[in-house]
Amino acid sequence: MNYTAEYPLQHNGISKSLAFIEETLSKYRLKPRDLMEAVLISEEAILMLEEKAPEDAHIKITITKRMGVPRVKIMMPGDALLMDEHIGTVSLDQLGEKTENAIRSIMLRSYSDSIKYRNSHSGNSMTITTGIPERILATYTILAIVLAAITGYMMISCLPNSSTEWLLLNVFEPIETLFVSALMCIAAPAVFVSITCSMFRFEGFSELGRNSKLVIFNYLLTSVMATLIGYCCFRLLIPGEAGIFASEVISGTSDKFSIASVLTTMVPSNIIEPFINVNSLQLMFTAIVIGTAMTASGKRVGNVKTLFEELDVLCGKISSFIMKVVPLAVYCSIVNFILSAKTDALLSAVELVLTIFIGFVVILVVHCLILVGVARLNPITFIKKYAPFMKSTFLKGSGVAAIPINIRACRRKFGVPQSICSFSIPLGATINMDGNCICLTVSTLFFAHICGVPLDMNALLIMFFLVIVLSLGAPIAPGTLILCLVTLLSQIGIDTNVISLIIGINFILEMIIGVVNSMGDVIVALIVARREGSLDMDIYNKE
Repeated sequence: MNYTAEYPLQHNGISKSLAFIEETLSKYRLKPRDLMEAVLISEEAILMLEEKAPEDAHIKITITKRMGVPRVKIMMPGDALLMDEHIGTVSLDQLGEKTENAIRSIMLRSYSDSIKYRNSHSGNSMTITTGIPERILATYTILAIVLAAITGYMMISCLPNSSTEWLLLNVFEPIETLFVSALMCIAAPAVFVSITCSMFRFEGFSELGRNSKLVIFNYLLTSVMATLIGYCCFRLLIPGEAGIFASEVISGTSDKFSIASVLTTMVPSNIIEPFINVNSLQLMFTAIVIGTAMTASGKRVGNVKTLFEELDVLCGKISSFIMKVVPLAVYCSIVNFILSAKTDALLSAVELVLTIFIGFVVILVVHCLILVGVARLNPITFIKKYAPFMKSTFLKGSGVAAIPINIRACRRKFGVPQSICSFSIPLGATINMDGNCICLTVSTLFFAHICGVPLDMNALLIMFFLVIVLSLGAPIAPGTLILCLVTLLSQIGIDTNVISLIIGINFILEMIIGVVNSMGDVIVALIVARREGSLDMDIYNKE
């Protein structure tokens, strides 16, 4: 059954449309989380379409349910709309129109797989799909792990060695290599474009207000703390067996980490070289220089900025395509390890996950201590009230996708004013990656350990720098953790094929990382609101 309604834009059309959407979707018995999400994204979509619509326009809403999945179609007359046209030069000293557009675009982009936009002679339309089971890829990956274990042990038991070797060399290893090669192909462009965009996406840092500067300082501070926590956890537990992948080290990298060599090789001789060699330092140096130059050039290079934003979207879409074949890559990788009798490698991967998980627990404890020491707030109250939102952010597996959820939590559960949470949460979703810092640090040290690559103080400092820069400018796309890890390992001189060891657990790590990052975003918003005296303590303490 279809439900249709039409409201004039001028006479409270937006609020009436949202009420109609919420009331109608409630009839489909959606989960409260899915219902809230659909209404929030519908609101942002209507506001974007409104900007291109004439004053006397009408909003037409059509809600259908096909194959058990509800769809909300919003139609409005107007000129063609570019979904990413609002991500650009933004002054963050106040919540002006451009800032709201940037926040809206980031939110819509995080749900790009659920939103279909179309422009025709009748105007613009957006179709929002909701209620789809989340993390389907994770389910398929778990199934692939189970099937791979069964397949591997059945092949060992039932097939002769010659047959298993043939299958290993001609089927499983080639597919695994193709997947890693695809990651290598997109890693350098994705990281380069993402870091460049992060340099000019939010301009005017020298003119930011006090609140905004405090938010950015806290995000940078927690990123550094998370990196150090990751290092300490690794040194205490030392997961993995040393040298089991010693053959995966690229020759000629022993003197790579002297300060002199870093300074002399940081600037590439040509702009193509960093992409060919996947040289992380050169990529980041070039991206920072180009992004800073674009920021200084202002509106004169507006078209170039738009091009980079479009390339960022393109790289994200390519990454999404690659990550869709993760279950197949995991299946081949697990079978490969079993047939090659590398069970010690699988045990090392389990130790890696446990170490990363302990790092996550430590950073959450540190966050709570900061909440007590800096903001003088009861962390138990925070945990109790934020716990229901953790499930949603866990299922999202992304801090960006959790932006609407965290803004809602800040405003309704903790009493953070709109002026702070509407700036802090979207910005934190793009630059505050505490979970990424811990995971990248532990994973890089882990692979260096099992590959027998010694890291001296120079190497550690370079790694810390790369991890923090990657956390600030990480691509907004599925598989971000793997893409960043590719750039880190290539800098150390480790063959990126070893990444196949953690491909199967990547989805679990990203889901936990989403929770850690989201909690950090909310805590920073609370700290800033508390220090500015604008936090509503009655709402925060309310049961």
